[in-house]
Amino acid sequence: MKVNELMNRSVSTCSPSDSLARAAQLMWERDCGTIPVVDAEGRVLAMITDRDICMAAFWQERVLSQIPVTTAASRMVFSVHPEDRLEVAEEIMKKQRVRRLPVTDQGGHLLGLLSLSDIARHTGRSSHQVPGDEVARTLSAIIQPNVS
Repeated sequence: MKVNELMNRSVSTCSPSDSLARAAQLMWERDCGTIPVVDAEGRVLAMITDRDICMAAFWQERVLSQIPVTTAASRMVFSVHPEDRLEVAEEIMKKQRVRRLPVTDQGGHLLGLLSLSDIARHTGRSSHQVPGDEVARTLSAIIQPNVS
């Protein structure tokens, strides 16, 4: 199965100059925990999560409307392409310990988002099912505690 068969094509985005309040509002409206940060041409620059927003508010001791997305977003972006096999996406998720991957074209332009939840929803469905034990292994790798 390929990424384009499961990816979500309807993805809200924000710009680096948007406030964290705007990013939080989008997450609330879309019932999601991450938003890709894109430039004016739609290329993925970073990812911002609900946790990033909370930690920025805590450490910067400012209201969300005063904090630009760029100060809290993770610039370490791992992505996949629509024609990649799901196994490739799962390996990236395991290795990088991320639950969501932007799906981009060769130029880095956002086409969609693939989450572990998208994959899990397709376990045991039809002949194109995703093995549940593979989803469990991916989740297990993602949630391993950091040992520093």
